Amino acid sequence: MEFIVVFLIGFFSYWILTKEDLLSKQSSMCPEKESIVRIAEHCHVDSYRLRKNLKEYSLIKIQEGYYEYAEVLETLKRK
Repeated sequence: MEFIVVFLIGFFSYWILTKEDLLSKQSSMCPEKESIVRIAEHCHVDSYRLRKNLKEYSLIKIQEGYYEYAEVLETLKRK
């Protein structure tokens, strides 16, 4: 019984510690997001092809699990 309690305590503490590490690593996993956001902010309203490509790229990245790319879509929507 003691073994099970110690195992559960160890498992949950390891899970909590690694969860925080994954959250901090996730922001460093997509460093190009910042440059994509800057491109979206500074693109001209007339450049339809650029905006379309940025939107498609962001949607692909969101489908892959990089939900931070929603910021790119929000930037394009504001323009």
